[in-house]
Amino acid sequence: MWANRTPALAEVMRAATQGITSGSSEEEFANVLADGLKQAGVNPAGIEIREVEDSRISGARQFLVTVKTAVEPAGNAPEPLDLTDPVAVLKNALKGAGVDPEPLNLTMSDELIHYPGGAYRSRQISLGDRGGDVYDGDAVLRTPDVAVIEIMNRLGIRA
Repeated sequence: MWANRTPALAEVMRAATQGITSGSSEEEFANVLADGLKQAGVNPAGIEIREVEDSRISGARQFLVTVKTAVEPAGNAPEPLDLTDPVAVLKNALKGAGVDPEPLNLTMSDELIHYPGGAYRSRQISLGDRGGDVYDGDAVLRTPDVAVIEIMNRLGIRA
């Protein structure tokens, strides 16, 4: 079951490290990560965090995060994010930016487009009733934050 949570853990760790300053101690990093794990529905017990020796020499601090035991998610854990679903990824990124995705009525079309000599798969996400507001599903999977910024600009939302 832990293997199904690995993408969620990676996302929590990425988000947690955004608030860590270069002067933060291992304990501060561990506390921020533990809080993030709890919010993601993962029990932080059994996770060890330590700074890699001489990691500051390279100009970047490196931490080693070790899962000592298989960690079961807490009972009220949210469903893991499907990292292959462009709409789910975009909704998650919008929530992270403080934008409620539900009123946007995001829908995806998935078509096989044929042309002389071949075909390609076209996955497009559209914004509800707003004709013309269409985003490439594969691009959203690679860089959802770009679509979030574009959506916020079009809706007149300031970050």
